[in-house]
Amino acid sequence: MPKLTTAQREAIMDEVEAVMMSGKWSGRAQHQLARRHDVTRRTIQNYRAVIERRWRNAAKIEDIETERSGWIFRCRQYQQLCVSAEKYRDLSSFMAMEARVLGIEQNNVNMKHSGGLALGHVALDLTGSTTEDLARLLEG
Repeated sequence: MPKLTTAQREAIMDEVEAVMMSGKWSGRAQHQLARRHDVTRRTIQNYRAVIERRWRNAAKIEDIETERSGWIFRCRQYQQLCVSAEKYRDLSSFMAMEARVLGIEQNNVNMKHSGGLALGHVALDLTGSTTEDLARLLEG
């Protein structure tokens, strides 16, 4: 196998990243990428590690509280989309995720729904939580 140029390595890594993002990462996909680019499967795995390291470095957060508030805002937007689309199972998942991020203990949150009949059928048991917690979760 000839030594690759930086441009060639970056092109292969772009393709590796595309496969990773597509959710189709598998041993077979790695084998196909390696064969297509005349490299070893281990090289493809190393490129994946480089990509993941780049993602981690890009995701380094200076102000965790600002990032957390932005994440909660996006989560609540998704909750509203779930209500609009009548996807109550997804809504309950987003609400549970938000509760975990906000530090409401998971064992204090008991979510039940009855097949997504209506928003009123999503019940929360926030044992040990304040009424403000409940109101905020329901409004979100």
